[in-house]
Amino acid sequence: MNYKIRIEGGFVGISKEYAGEITMGRKEKDNLKRVLVKKIENTNPKLRDGFVYSIDLWDENFEHRITYDESNLPESVRQWIEKTIAKTD
Repeated sequence: MNYKIRIEGGFVGISKEYAGEITMGRKEKDNLKRVLVKKIENTNPKLRDGFVYSIDLWDENFEHRITYDESNLPESVRQWIEKTIAKTD
């Protein structure tokens, strides 16, 4: 599965972008897809210095683009981002 993760905001406002291809098991891929297609909870307009996470995922059967902020980023997606970023370092 191909991915592009863009993290923007924070105190200094420096954005970072990660892109590449990641191999996931069928179960992990299905769990991630299920979380990503859920309706996003409302964002917090009063959130200052928070991060905004833009995620693009695609493969031959699936294409999805979604944006979260600190107030509505699901824990499972946060863990996936951390794990994916750790593999690129």
